[in-house]
Order: sequence, then structure tokens, then C-alpha cells
Amino acid sequence: MRLKKGIYIFWGTMDLLALASYIALAIYRDRIPFITDIVHFRDSVTSYGAGGGLVVWILTLFAFGFVLKITLFYSAWSFIGKRDINTLFFIIQEGMRIITFTGSIPLLTLLIYSTGVSGVGVTLPTFIAVEILKIGSVVWCKTAKSLPAAK
Repeated sequence: MRLKKGIYIFWGTMDLLALASYIALAIYRDRIPFITDIVHFRDSVTSYGAGGGLVVWILTLFAFGFVLKITLFYSAWSFIGKRDINTLFFIIQEGMRIITFTGSIPLLTLLIYSTGVSGVGVTLPTFIAVEILKIGSVVWCKTAKSLPAAK
């Protein structure tokens, strides 16, 4: 089914774009992708002290965000190369996206912020709509029956 293939390629491309923009932005800011994140996280935890709910929340957000960035490699390969994605992996990755408020269409996020709009009234509905679209389209692709070839 060409539509199914196109949907998977779209989401794989979005994951590649998210990964590429993260790496490009890190390099632009004279940082080493992934490594600098770990160093800045360690420094943040040190400055806030050894305990408390804030440190646990910072650790949770950092861990999910870091793992999400790393899983983008596998996700893009699954969508583009395999033309399918592991359901459990997809559910976990979407959970991490929701916890870290990381949208699945990075171009849309960049467009919103480049216009100067950064209010929750715009970003939250956009984020929710994009994630519903992604989850819905992937669920449809996984459950849609393949049509028989035309004669």
C-alpha cells in the first residue's frame, strides 16, 4: 500500500530531521551533541543540591529527553528502512515525547517559534494535534489490511 509506505517514510523523515536539527544546533552553539548535555545536566544537579523533588524532576526530564534523542536513530530506521515499527517501542517513545513535550514534527515547532509565538495557547494544542495525528496514522498503518494487487 503506497499510502502506508508514505506515512512511514514521513514519520521516519521527521525523526531524522529532529535528530539532524538537534545535532546542528548543538554544533552551532559550540557543543558536542549528547556529551555536553550530560555535562550540563551534572552541573545543574550539583547546583541544586543532592536531594529533593526538583532534582528528581530534572533527572526524569533529562533521562527521558536523552533517551528520546538516542531512540530517534532506531525510529527513523524502522520507519524508513523496515517500513514498520515495533509497537512497544512506539508506545514508549510516544510516552517520552509527551513527558518531555517534544513534538513529532520539528518543522512545525521551528515555524511556531520563529514567528515569535511561544504561548501555551498555541504550542499545547499544536503539540496535542500532532501527536494524535502521529499515533492515529501509525495505528491505522499497523491495523489496515493490505489491499490485493490490481489485475
